[in-house]
Amino acid sequence: MQRFVAQLNKKTRQHFKVQYFCWKNGLDSRKEKYAGLSEEEFRKRFKAVNEHWEFLQKWEKSLEYQEWYALYLQYKAKQDFLQMYEAVREKALKGDEKAIKLFLQLQKELKKINKNRDLATDEEDISMQIDDDDLKLSIP
Repeated sequence: MQRFVAQLNKKTRQHFKVQYFCWKNGLDSRKEKYAGLSEEEFRKRFKAVNEHWEFLQKWEKSLEYQEWYALYLQYKAKQDFLQMYEAVREKALKGDEKAIKLFLQLQKELKKINKNRDLATDEEDISMQIDDDDLKLSIP
């Protein structure tokens, strides 16, 4: 989770948003422990006055917050997939036929994910090359 929190910190200079998001979703960072804090404890610890608190509650309904939450769910899904993969792998290695079948399906899914990621990277590389070519062509 610390990697995810670090990514959020890179997305904004308003670190109070990251602190609120982490607290609201029970995430801890390297520096702070947010999980388990009550609202009162959070507000006292981070000196969230009423106006500030109202802003954060409104921000929670914003597109930015929803995008962060979607990223958080994607991150959790990846972590869950890896845990399931390892659990199925262990059972498959012990000879469980259902686990072997499921393990092979998971491997196919993982290959698809990696292939899609590679394609996205290739598209970014091509886009960057086109941009570079455009720059070269536009120079008199």
